[in-house]
Amino acid sequence: VGLIARPLREQEKGLGLTVLPYARTAVVIGAHPSVADDGITFEDLVNIYKGKKTRWRDGREIIVLTREPGDSSIEVLEREIPGFQEAYAESQRAKRWTTLFTDREMNRMLAKTPYAIGLSDVGAITAERLPIKAMKVNGVPPTSENVSSGKYRVVKTLAFVFLPDKLPAEAKTFLEFVRSREGGKILRANGYLPGE
Repeated sequence: VGLIARPLREQEKGLGLTVLPYARTAVVIGAHPSVADDGITFEDLVNIYKGKKTRWRDGREIIVLTREPGDSSIEVLEREIPGFQEAYAESQRAKRWTTLFTDREMNRMLAKTPYAIGLSDVGAITAERLPIKAMKVNGVPPTSENVSSGKYRVVKTLAFVFLPDKLPAEAKTFLEFVRSREGGKILRANGYLPGE
């Protein structure tokens, strides 16, 4: 059983894989606690990635931590934020920012780098008790209620992926538990919204 937070790629679709969504979580535009700002707009984020907006409200330099092309959070931002895809692609060509390749590395660097901005998710911040400030996006905080209502649009779906004919009975039992009412309680307690 694998875990994904993005749709299957074209070359993966012919492999006979089953994708079973189990949770949704807000993609967090996160900041180090030293950042005085508590929110960001779509326009701000695009301008930060373009290198046009370089300072926080208090004058401190914005330290940008980003993820690699194809990362699920980057894909959500490209889909939801007008102009982000072009700004991100150009910033990668220019090698403008520090690119991190795992969620764990991003969370660790974001938590320890003063004045940094980066990407995380509500579930990771909650479950791991990370000292990361979850920024409001366009004035909307990334709460479960705002994700459920659709007010907070920067959201990703988490899913299991597996070959159905090779799924052991124990793994099937586990998947059923995660999608059960009890599993849903555990997901909610850790900042995730149970999937459909």
